[in-house]
Amino acid sequence: MKKFLTSLVAIMICIITAFSLVGCTEWSGFSNDTSNVVSNSGIAVKHDGYLYFINGTKTTSASANKGDIVQGAIYKVKLDSEGEIAYKEDGETFEEISKVVNALVGFDEGSIHIFGNYLYYVTTSNRKNSAAEVLYQQFEFNRYDLKSGKSETFYRTAKNDDTISYAFYQNDNTIDFVIFEQKSATLTSLSIGDSVSENFKKTEVTGAVLSENYGISTKTTAQNTVDDADCYVYYTKAAVTDGEYRDGNRVYFASSDGSFDKLLNEKNEKVTLLTVRAGKLLYTVNDYIYADSIDASKTALGYDTNNLQTVISYKSYDNVLFMERDNGLVLLVYEGSEISFIDWSKNYPEFTKETLYDFGSDSIKVKFIGIDGDYLVMTVDKVVNKIKISNNTGEEIVPIPLTTSKFEDATALMAPEIADGYVYGFVSENSQKYMYRVSLETPEGAELEEAEFVGVKEDKK
Repeated sequence: MKKFLTSLVAIMICIITAFSLVGCTEWSGFSNDTSNVVSNSGIAVKHDGYLYFINGTKTTSASANKGDIVQGAIYKVKLDSEGEIAYKEDGETFEEISKVVNALVGFDEGSIHIFGNYLYYVTTSNRKNSAAEVLYQQFEFNRYDLKSGKSETFYRTAKNDDTISYAFYQNDNTIDFVIFEQKSATLTSLSIGDSVSENFKKTEVTGAVLSENYGISTKTTAQNTVDDADCYVYYTKAAVTDGEYRDGNRVYFASSDGSFDKLLNEKNEKVTLLTVRAGKLLYTVNDYIYADSIDASKTALGYDTNNLQTVISYKSYDNVLFMERDNGLVLLVYEGSEISFIDWSKNYPEFTKETLYDFGSDSIKVKFIGIDGDYLVMTVDKVVNKIKISNNTGEEIVPIPLTTSKFEDATALMAPEIADGYVYGFVSENSQKYMYRVSLETPEGAELEEAEFVGVKEDKK
C-alpha cells in the first residue's frame, strides 16, 4: 500500500501527479477484481457476504442531499451462507444492517458498482455557485473505500440537469470510467487505479454507446481484448460541413484507454447508435435497425439501404429487448396489446411477426425488465410478472404474476432490475419509495404475497 504522506518525496509525487479532483490519501490498495461480486451495477450488488443497495429513491432538490440521508442512501445488509438476507429468529428483523454512504444515490442517474475494495457511486452536488445557489442538478462521481471508510470525488459533470450515460471498462490493472454528457457534447474517459488520470476528452460529440459488459468480450473471459463489439466505446459527430458527406454523420469507435480511435462510418445517411448486444453494435438508419459484428479491423458499417436483407428490424420500438435466438439476434417487443418476436431472418422478405402473448387490450401497461433463463421478466400494470419465451411442450404460455406489490418504473435508475434470482425495485408508500424485492421462482399455491422489504425507513416526523 502506498503511504503518500510519509515522506517529502511522497508529498512531491502527490503534488505533481494528483488529478484535479483527487487528493492524496491512504487507501486500501486499488484492485479491479470482481470475483466476490454478484450482479454488479444497478441498485443492488452482492459483495463479500453483504447486499449493498440503494435504500429508495426520491426527487432531487437543493436540500435533498443534506444532513442524515436515509431514503436514497447506500446501505448494506448481511447475507447468510446461502447468499440470502440473514434474519434474526423472529424472521422479520435483519440480523445486521447499516448505512454505508450518507449521500443521495437514489435518483435518476444513480447506480452502484464494486471493484476490489472500492464502491463507486454517483450523487447530486452540494457545491454552490457565485450566487450561493446549490448546484444539485450537477452530478458527482465518487469512490468509497469499503475498508477504510474514506471517499473521494473523481468526476463532476459540467452542466445542470444533463442527460448522461456512463460505464466502467476493466483493463489488466485499472478500470476506465467513460461518461457521455449530452449538453456538454463531451465524451470523457478516466483511468482509475491508485490515482486517477484522464485518458481522453472528445468534444462536439452528438451521441455515444458504451459497453454493458465492462469492455470485456462476450466471446471470451479475457480482458482488454479487441475481438467483438463489447470492447469498445462508440460515438458520433456531425458531418464535416465542407466534406464530401454533409447530410449524415460520422461514427467512431475507440478503446476506453484512448490507445485506439478509428473512423468507422461516414456517409450521407444519419446513423443513430442504439446499444451493444451479443457482440454486435446495433444502430438505426432511416428507422431500420441493423446489427454489425465489430473488431479492430473493421473499416465501415455494413448496412445497405438498397438491400434490406441485412437489417434486423423494419422499424424501431419503444418497448424492446434484443436477444439471441437460433444463433442470431431477434427483437422481443410490446406493441398494441401483444408481446411478439421480430425475427427478420426467418421472415424476409414476407415479414410477419410471431406473437408470444396477446393481452387483448392496449390499455395494459407492460414494461420489460429483462431475460432470466427461459423467461421474459416484466411489469404488467406495475406488477412483476414472468412469461416463458420458449414453448417446447405445446402448453399454453401465459404471464405468471410473482407478487401483489406494484413496482415503480424508474428506467433511468435501472430499476426494476434482475439480480441473482430476484427482481429489485422501488415500491411507493405514503409518498415515499423504498427498496423491495421479489423472487423469480414461480409462487406455490394460488395466493400471492407482497414483495419483501429491504432496507431502513425514515422515522415519521
